[in-house]
Amino acid sequence: MNTSNTNANKRLSFFRGCLALTLASPNMVFIPSLVFIFGIMRTLIPINFVRHGLNWFIQNILAVTWMRINTFIIWLCAHPQWDIQGTGTLRKKGKYFLICNHQSWIDILVLHRFFGGRIPTPVFFLKKQLLWSIPIVGWACWAIGYPFMKRHSKSYIKAHPERRGEDLAIAERFCKSYKKYPVTIVSFLESTRFTPEKKQRQRSPYKHLLKPKAHSFAFVLSAMGESLQHVINVTIIYPGGNIRFWDFICGRINKVTMRYEVIPIEEENLRGDYAKNRNFRIHFQNWLNNRWQAKDELIEKEI
Repeated sequence: MNTSNTNANKRLSFFRGCLALTLASPNMVFIPSLVFIFGIMRTLIPINFVRHGLNWFIQNILAVTWMRINTFIIWLCAHPQWDIQGTGTLRKKGKYFLICNHQSWIDILVLHRFFGGRIPTPVFFLKKQLLWSIPIVGWACWAIGYPFMKRHSKSYIKAHPERRGEDLAIAERFCKSYKKYPVTIVSFLESTRFTPEKKQRQRSPYKHLLKPKAHSFAFVLSAMGESLQHVINVTIIYPGGNIRFWDFICGRINKVTMRYEVIPIEEENLRGDYAKNRNFRIHFQNWLNNRWQAKDELIEKEI
């Protein structure tokens, strides 16, 4: 009897996974293609008010629809228990910098699932490679306005010093364009997904996290100036450890835990010249490392 139930559950989860892929495939092609086409139109048309209108349509209609369809697919096919708790007020017209640990690209779906409609549509800092490794989706992200960071290694920068500061220049242009509008800037400060191998190679002091990158975080806070008022510090936890996308859409993940805190950006604490002011740099790094240590302890407790 138990064997029969087990086989039935396996077939049901396999069906859920296939259904999710069937529904997601058009959504990964049709809407991203529309986003890309309108993005090209926005680039080519020289009339400012038309470009602004196209940009609004891309970000507030197409991008939001894309996100909501993905959220619906998760609701339909994956049925984890959602344990979400947080402190602080979320506003649709606010301006936020959202920082989060990174374990899987499912993290993006989880963030959309909860924060969608509660804060401005998230804008992600993405690796340049994604522009070509996932062609249609990558191009759509470009059209939406996601900044693509090159993230050269230290050895590459040493060999090509002229490339130093490229990412900061990209981030500065991006920040200037969003100063006047509600925005949620999302950054996975570890820059890559957590794996035990990466943790060991990096010599991370944390058990479940990689080292956070303080430089880009501090730079965005400085570039946005007083227009950016809050940081949302998010911790995503998958009890049992890291998960595979297939397991998630098959409904095999029993629980997803998320904790968040909305932190006011105080002038004396989080704004300063990170590059030139050594005392501020040490203070900022300590502030961020303390937050990461708390994340690590929370993850250890929940898994």
